[in-house]
Amino acid sequence: YQRRVRGRNDPLLVPWYYSKLRMWRNTTVWNLKEGETAILLKGLLGHEWDEDIDNGFRPAGLIRFSETAINNVEYIQDHGSVYDSGSGTHHLTLYRASSGSLVFSAGTVQFSWGLDGHHDSETGIPAHIANHYNTRVGLDQSAPDLDIQQLTLNLLADMGVFPTSLQDQSGRLTFPTGSTDRQPPQSHIRHIQLLSHPQTLFEVGSGASLSLRSGEQVRIMITSSDQGGGVVAGVEVSVDGGSSWHPAQLSIPTGPTLAADIPLSARHRTRSSLATPESGGLNENWVSREWYFDWLVGDEGGRLLTRATDDSLNIQLSLSTVITVISSSSSSSSSSSSSPSSPSSPSSSSSSSPPSPSPSSCAFTQPPHSDTCDTNCDNMSE
Repeated sequence: YQRRVRGRNDPLLVPWYYSKLRMWRNTTVWNLKEGETAILLKGLLGHEWDEDIDNGFRPAGLIRFSETAINNVEYIQDHGSVYDSGSGTHHLTLYRASSGSLVFSAGTVQFSWGLDGHHDSETGIPAHIANHYNTRVGLDQSAPDLDIQQLTLNLLADMGVFPTSLQDQSGRLTFPTGSTDRQPPQSHIRHIQLLSHPQTLFEVGSGASLSLRSGEQVRIMITSSDQGGGVVAGVEVSVDGGSSWHPAQLSIPTGPTLAADIPLSARHRTRSSLATPESGGLNENWVSREWYFDWLVGDEGGRLLTRATDDSLNIQLSLSTVITVISSSSSSSSSSSSSPSSPSSPSSSSSSSPPSPSPSSCAFTQPPHSDTCDTNCDNMSE
């Protein structure tokens, strides 16, 4: 489910909309305010890192908890021998396997740089350039990264592995506790929007039937909630009755975060007054979250389902939202058993909704470089 990108030493970024996922408890990331981004140790992304792409091989319930977009990387164009300059987006990911085990993917070969400062290329200069004759291990003066150390402790605790003691010279690491959340989250389709006429929103409910023209691009708008004490960390959408699933996007004002685009006022890196899930709590904006998925209606229509996954990797069990889309090749306008919302109604617009993209020839949302995507699955968790 991941694609390899190589050739850089970059920091790992965590935007604010991931900050209250439980893996970031007892870290500076937990303190992020809206619009802020935590910039973790430079070099965590390198010299090879992966992408989580929607290529049909994603495990069920896969969630993301970081997001770093990098331009001008060596981007693979085929099955591993041809590269070109491109852009990629890295995510830390986690999912629960059918065995019940949690599977964490750092997606970068240099994740360990955040755990310990002893490694090669400690100055950030590639080893073969720094010393042509041999490679030696040095000490990175900016490592370790306390947030990466605490993140690792938190992940292991949720896997049932706890430390006897902490190698913590700073005294700032916290003994973690495992998750007690066993209640799955919920999600349902709230509206379907015609992207050719963004003011048109169809209110739909479970069992609804909607008639749309073949070739019409629509935005499926989804509401999710979690009542088990956690946060909905991901939502997936099926347009074929559950045969295949695709990741929905969180409705936020901005797109993927580029390090160069973050103003100094929004860069967050302090360990003062750490908040924890126990002391800080979660407001309503985290209990209920909005998502969207763009879909091009095909000749055969579709059956729409959603499922949500929370930050304890509980997956929605009851897939109650079943919406049948009937495709029509006629030029008549789209219709539904429910009337579309009025443009003046509150549901017809949202400040958190992303801008409507131009129509695409893709049957589901793809990254901008999807025309070069191969369909091989690189399951290596580095």
